[in-house]
Amino acid sequence: MDGNGPIQGAGQDTGERMRGFARWLMGDDANLPKRNMLWNMAGSLVYAVPSLVLGAAVTKLAGAVAGGLFFVAFSVYGQQMFTLAYFGLRPLQVTDIGGRYTFGEYRALRALTAGLAVAVGAALGLVRAFSWGVGSGASTGSAVGDATQAVVASPGADAVQSAGALPGDGPGGIGFIGVFLVVACFVAFKALDGFADAYESEFQRMGRLHLTGKAGAVRSLLFMAAVLGALWAGAGLPAAAVCALAAGVIAFLLTDVAVLWELGRRAAPGRRAAPVDFSVSWAKVSSLFREGGWLFLAAFLDFFILSAPRYAIDWFGTVEESAYFGIVFIPASLINLVAGFVIRPFLTQLALCREGGGERPTRGFCALLLRIGAGIAALTVCAMLCAAVFGAPVIGFLFGAQDAFLLGLYRNILLLNLAGGGFYAGLNLLYYALVIVKKQRAIFGVYGAATVISIGVCVFLVRILGVWGAAWAYLLMMMLVFAAFLCALWRTVRRDEG
Repeated sequence: MDGNGPIQGAGQDTGERMRGFARWLMGDDANLPKRNMLWNMAGSLVYAVPSLVLGAAVTKLAGAVAGGLFFVAFSVYGQQMFTLAYFGLRPLQVTDIGGRYTFGEYRALRALTAGLAVAVGAALGLVRAFSWGVGSGASTGSAVGDATQAVVASPGADAVQSAGALPGDGPGGIGFIGVFLVVACFVAFKALDGFADAYESEFQRMGRLHLTGKAGAVRSLLFMAAVLGALWAGAGLPAAAVCALAAGVIAFLLTDVAVLWELGRRAAPGRRAAPVDFSVSWAKVSSLFREGGWLFLAAFLDFFILSAPRYAIDWFGTVEESAYFGIVFIPASLINLVAGFVIRPFLTQLALCREGGGERPTRGFCALLLRIGAGIAALTVCAMLCAAVFGAPVIGFLFGAQDAFLLGLYRNILLLNLAGGGFYAGLNLLYYALVIVKKQRAIFGVYGAATVISIGVCVFLVRILGVWGAAWAYLLMMMLVFAAFLCALWRTVRRDEG
């Protein structure tokens, strides 16, 4: 008997279980449009939950120091490196209806960019670990900063230490190795998100957007379960970060790799009649790199502009202020993510409107943009009304404080963040529109100028006004980029119509 027989048999059983799960996840081809819409909405909502809820949960379970580190590692550094792994390729891939590039070529480029993101994340982890604790007790000197510090210093605000944290004398009981693991693992998880998007964009390109929603939902649920389970068991934030990365890898293998492999054995419904093409031409990968380069630079700078106020707080404020500003920033992110429910399913339709037949294809393209934009505006107004009424009580619960001055200020910061979130969702819609009309260089030009401006604005306002200045900086920068994108698109439409 072959000594490897039991091992091979176990491997075959595992592979068969993975294929069975993939077939169950795929389902049949009945009611695809309805399933695509519903699962995209559900998946986008679940995918958003770690960014929206987990930071507040970590703050409540492990204290403001751990919460601030989580926000910086996952929502700032992690998301910044996600843009590197993502490389701005989803708009190209999902609108590549003619199949100019194969899935294998999209995946090959994502593998390179995701690997680079992991390496940069490890370097960021080392830098943050070396600087951990430096200035951790500093104050911005603003009224908001002083009020926040009072809450942090009050009984019970940070009573729960990371009981299972690795030994160290840094803030919150998290030492050098612990900080490195937190940053490196959460960045690696977001890099995995960027690599997985190559698979999930292919699902959408093949007319199976419901698989994109399912994959994101499963990965997010396992990620949250790993983080919260580890913290609840007292393992500490560093151990939670390691568990989260392991959970992300398992979910990726189950919902992306196995599903696309199984899908490759079928013909795609509707738009494409051929199975998945895994072939790779490195000359075409190089061409794709050049074509997507402008989109990557734009996406990278886009997130830097979005996060510049939070970088400024991290540089000039305290870890605790990072945690509390991160909490009141959550609803602004929610607006953009919910807007994605509406925008994402219409990307291919926008491309078809632009390239479709008829005498005035631009008219249908603009009409669809206006309808989506109206939905984003309505969503923003509703969110601001809710925040005006319920913002203070919710903030009081999350912060564990009832100070009227603090609650009133943070409610106003929340309202500014929501307004900025509405403009950010709108500029993302215009971003996709500019990609479709092939204005990548205009996008980069706007982001390049805005990046330089954002550094000066955020540093100036945060150093003077603290987190209050960060909120104003965020709103002003989102309005500026939105206006610039609108002007660029308007000029293109006028030229085409003329």
